Amino acid sequence: MSAIEVVLIRHAESEANVAGRWQGQGDAALSAHGLIQAEKLRARLTGARFDRIVASDLGRAAATARALAGLDREIELDPLWREMDLGAWEGLTRAEVAERFPDQLEAMRLGLPVRIGGGETYPALCERVERALARVLETTPPTARRIAVVTHGGVITSLVGLLLGARVRRGRAFGPVANTSMTVLRQDEGGALHLSLYNDAAHIGPLGDWAATRLAEGIGVVALIAAASTGAAGLSSWCGRLDAVYTEDGRDVDGIAAAVGCAAARAFPAKDLAAMISHAVASHPGARVGVVASATAIHALGTSAIETARGPDAPEARARLGEARAGAVAHVLWREGRAVLADYNVAPHLKS
Repeated sequence: MSAIEVVLIRHAESEANVAGRWQGQGDAALSAHGLIQAEKLRARLTGARFDRIVASDLGRAAATARALAGLDREIELDPLWREMDLGAWEGLTRAEVAERFPDQLEAMRLGLPVRIGGGETYPALCERVERALARVLETTPPTARRIAVVTHGGVITSLVGLLLGARVRRGRAFGPVANTSMTVLRQDEGGALHLSLYNDAAHIGPLGDWAATRLAEGIGVVALIAAASTGAAGLSSWCGRLDAVYTEDGRDVDGIAAAVGCAAARAFPAKDLAAMISHAVASHPGARVGVVASATAIHALGTSAIETARGPDAPEARARLGEARAGAVAHVLWREGRAVLADYNVAPHLKS
């Protein structure tokens, strides 16, 4: 079996996204900003080879796929990749849902299989998107290596959580995905699945919407930078300014600090990544700070976050978190001593 990459891409911003309304399986056109996002995605992926481009048949996903494919590529539309059916929630704001469907919201909080708005349950969504992924993998020719799937935020986060067993009541390991972000599942030659990239929207900005909003609310965000022999080369092309940079042993901390426009560069005496993050967050509340650590330590932290979110009674995971890439960045929010991954393995400055 050949190794296959499935690049999951969330559609560009829609008019309903702008209005803060639930869309589900209804539809809304791309917003003016969404059209710009789709063009930025296309520009970033110019020259990238996709053997197939599959998309949800809902208009916002199909329009994003067409921007990616251009006029000379066939797009395969598949309703299995549609967003969750939200029934009567369709078109409502979060406040309106809270007012009209408080019992359903409480059932969701408790992890009960409620039919949201009379539409789908979460287990039904997971079963559907698992079939969608299986169909893509089973119908891809042996010579193909890379497939783009343009779909929806709820589909991507649900599929990742399903495969890693990480969606349970006690917390989650991942934040939601941004419009036009890329999340990559890799099936190796032995058939095992790995999450090698999560929520990469670096063509839009250094942070996805969720992490950027938390930062604006005064919640600190940590950029975990996997140490590399090339140091900070290329980081400044997309990473943006960090308010401080810490490293476990002083390794190229000055070069990284200079690359991200930061005057505060500090070595940390302990080689414990959790301790470094806790110290950085406490020392710079509400800021975006960098922590340089080994790729092994960053991968271990991400794996631990997933295991914590899974809990002792979770089903066996069907995918693993891929190894962290030297030179890549993973943004995390630090909550009560544990990490929530906003993104993972983002490295547009490195060659594929």
